[in-house]
Amino acid sequence: MLQFFRENRIFNYIFVLAYLLVLRFFTFFHSYGPVDEKDSIVYYLLNWDFNGKQVWVIFVSMILIFYQAAYINRLVGINKLSISNSLFPGIFYILILSIIPEIHPLSSTLVGNTFVIISLYHMFMIVHRIQRPKRIFNSAFYLCLASLFNIEYILLFPFFIMAANAFVAVKAKDLILYAVGIILPYYFLFSYLLLTGQVAAFTSQFLSNLDFFKYPFIYQNYGIVKVGIIGILALLVIVTFTSAVSKTNIFARNKLEYILYLLIFSMVIFGLSTNIYLSDIQIVFIPLVVLLAVYIQQISKNNIAESFHFLLFIIAILFQYFLN
Repeated sequence: MLQFFRENRIFNYIFVLAYLLVLRFFTFFHSYGPVDEKDSIVYYLLNWDFNGKQVWVIFVSMILIFYQAAYINRLVGINKLSISNSLFPGIFYILILSIIPEIHPLSSTLVGNTFVIISLYHMFMIVHRIQRPKRIFNSAFYLCLASLFNIEYILLFPFFIMAANAFVAVKAKDLILYAVGIILPYYFLFSYLLLTGQVAAFTSQFLSNLDFFKYPFIYQNYGIVKVGIIGILALLVIVTFTSAVSKTNIFARNKLEYILYLLIFSMVIFGLSTNIYLSDIQIVFIPLVVLLAVYIQQISKNNIAESFHFLLFIIAILFQYFLN
């Protein structure tokens, strides 16, 4: 099924959009409260909670997820991270996200993932020497924007540049450019707070919301089961990584190693996050879906790959309409 649209880019987009509409249709009937994260600087400053049954929020969320899925497919395609061109990475992103219907349509982690995907794209582009300074700065800048939407992404700051040694030699000037890209958004944020006299209020109120080693996801509907499913998928791609990337070229393999490290580190971040809700598990989705797609594509029999995809689809439908 997924192989049918492989060659035509327009049909690719149409198929991903149709798949998104099918799997996210439940959001029109699900009652969401306010955004439950307390660790978003942007949401705090703008007083966004998206509380109530607002249809426009759902439509904006669908557009955002479609953009993310398309960008993930572009990331994988341009860097030739898989042995063939397919829709699996973006499709798996939509699918795994839909396994957890409690995630608010405009969760700050979901919005932050958009900038992480773009940052990862620019990080992989630093192998081109002519554009290297611009790409390093852009990667840091977008990652910093992600942290403004969800503070946990700050923990990715050192990882993104140091783990880049997996596919390129990181030099001192790269570190300086990366640091500038990280500092710049926070410089403007601090300047705004200083000019509006909110520095003390921000420090006392926002930072007081950051409560570590609290795990509210345990008490959400089937929270342990849903996190367990994501954990099993992560363990699967980690264990099978060597065989899954054996058919890729050395350049793609190095970048896939970077994504593997990102997956492992993201799992650690999830365990160390503040007020850990089910929505925080989205931190691991980007590296997970890329590696999962690579694993599926190396399976020689298409019917096995499609059966695996169909099983996850059924699980998502069950959690959306029957196990809530």
